Amino acid sequence: MCGISIIVPVKDITSKHFLQFNNIIRHRGPDDEGYLLWSTSGQVQLFGGNDTPEETYIKGGLKGNISAFPEQSFQLGMAQRRLSIIDVSPAGHNPMPYLNQRYWIVYNGEIYNYLELRVELEQHGCTFDTHTDTEVILAAYATWGTSCLHRFVGMWAFAIFDTAEETLFVTRDRYGIKPLYYWISPAGSLCFASEIKQFTTLPGWVSEPNYHQISDYAVYSITDHNEETMFKGVRHLPSGCFYHEKIGGRSFNVGQRIPFNRWYKPVQQTFEGSYEEAVAQFKACFLDALTIHLRADVPIGTALSGGLDSSSIAGVINHLLKSTGDNNLQNTFSSCSKYAEFDERKWMDQVVAFLGVKAHYIYPTVEDVLSQTSKMVWHQDEPYTSQSALLANKVFEEAAKNNIKVLINGQGADEYIGGYGQFSMPYLSELLLTGHWSQLRKDIDVFDNRGGKAHFSDVLKYAVYYHLPKHIRRLLSNNLGYAGLISKLLDAKRLNGPHPYESIPYDLKTVTGTSNHFLFHSSLPKYLRWEDRNSMSHSIEARVPFLDHRLVEFTQSLPLPYLQHKGIRKSIQRDALSDFMPEAVKNRPDKMGYETPEKKWLTKEAPDAFRKKMAEAVEKTNGFVQPEAIKYIDRVIDGQARFDYTYWKLIMLGEWSQQFKVKF
Repeated sequence: MCGISIIVPVKDITSKHFLQFNNIIRHRGPDDEGYLLWSTSGQVQLFGGNDTPEETYIKGGLKGNISAFPEQSFQLGMAQRRLSIIDVSPAGHNPMPYLNQRYWIVYNGEIYNYLELRVELEQHGCTFDTHTDTEVILAAYATWGTSCLHRFVGMWAFAIFDTAEETLFVTRDRYGIKPLYYWISPAGSLCFASEIKQFTTLPGWVSEPNYHQISDYAVYSITDHNEETMFKGVRHLPSGCFYHEKIGGRSFNVGQRIPFNRWYKPVQQTFEGSYEEAVAQFKACFLDALTIHLRADVPIGTALSGGLDSSSIAGVINHLLKSTGDNNLQNTFSSCSKYAEFDERKWMDQVVAFLGVKAHYIYPTVEDVLSQTSKMVWHQDEPYTSQSALLANKVFEEAAKNNIKVLINGQGADEYIGGYGQFSMPYLSELLLTGHWSQLRKDIDVFDNRGGKAHFSDVLKYAVYYHLPKHIRRLLSNNLGYAGLISKLLDAKRLNGPHPYESIPYDLKTVTGTSNHFLFHSSLPKYLRWEDRNSMSHSIEARVPFLDHRLVEFTQSLPLPYLQHKGIRKSIQRDALSDFMPEAVKNRPDKMGYETPEKKWLTKEAPDAFRKKMAEAVEKTNGFVQPEAIKYIDRVIDGQARFDYTYWKLIMLGEWSQQFKVKF
């Protein structure tokens, strides 16, 4: 788990800039750093930095500390900040070579099945000098080419340079668990980075807002749903994609979209077995996912919220530890609240007592919000929509205080197992439209509609709505009223663009489409960014075993009644993993997630502090946040306007503008 930096410069970038580009993300990898500079003459120069181990300087063929060579020019630069997780020795130093230095890699992530792949590659004649998963990636690429990606179980963003072919291969995992951005400088330099803030160190950078993305954020609370970011000219390399080009073989312009190939598409299968067989297979798949997610040479902890997903993970980990004779207590980390209506500790305590783990609890306060928001925005790179991001950050902070280097959590399960109840209406409307009316009559009584009883009229409305042309649906959207409010609080002339879902390939007509919509566009990408930045801000690796693609694809192959068996949401997960958690937690229907007492913080505990932040947002954004916003927050505080997260999104724009000098 690390941070990576790749630059194909034209003429505007030297080694001095490259060092700054890599060092601004030291928090992602404080254990080591390494640099490779390549020129078209075929020369490879290796450098270290202040955090590079002395042993690497001696044995690694490094020319020296890159800071001593500030004016080096190059045609390709690759660098890494390392957080040592597997084979923590200096042997894991990046950039790492393979096959007599033909291939070089910089890598962020984990390939959890690397041990199995290593055995297979050895049968192909591959040899290894380290015990890292990094070297396995290199051998896999040398053996299978770009198709190696289909063999990996894990999360990653990495770049491999082939010195013989002079090609650069840059890729990202199936679900975008690990981030990778790119930006093209005014001079035409192509730059890849783990975090957007890296680009701010380079010549030609100007922080300009992308008003289209800001509209999506402000009006629809949607971020990270497409290739673009809130910074003009900065894009994601999409999840499940790769870029593969010859160095110097193509020129680029500012804001250009680079050519990439989509290597991963969700597998569409249909499970033919019984519900009992599906339960057994889900259990086996989940236990296998947890087993390989526990591979690490550093201390591991678990985030525990008291809900089904995190309790499933904590329970299975306890089972796996005991089965291997490991008597060390599992460390769990939880966020609580002094307000009973936002506190889940009673559920956490039941899990802790049932498993006998070592529990750690935190109680975030409004003082944390006021003192840490600026730092949070800097780490997140872009505005976030609620204080849930802060709560997660505080959990990672507590884990770091207890010397935990890997924290496992339940992110991703809701999106494809149906935790939000989001699959009921697509399923029922499919039955209606395909003429399965007898089945519809049976299921409508047990399938709910987002927490309430489903009625035939609801199903009919849903079916009709999602078969209307998109532009008609947008006219009918209930967001139009909210857009009217936002247009009074922001400079409406600069809000622009179509509805954010116009270009998304997955619609909500079917269960599969809805699942992929949540996985790749709607909620998960946003939460994964929060997770990555929160964890790495404390030099911790976050692991998400529910996003093992084998588990996701198996679950997506099941008929919906297996996921919501007899009307119980996530029933297959509850039945498959019931032995690993308390009965009450297994059966609870009301998990609230990382909810915060934001309304109380705003209206009761610190109204003046939030008023001040809103006024600052008007000033910092050069009036993009309109003066009317100050009157608006007064109305919310006084109870004259409905409370929602609008106030926070406006404040965030001000904080973001200040942190990154955004030129509104």
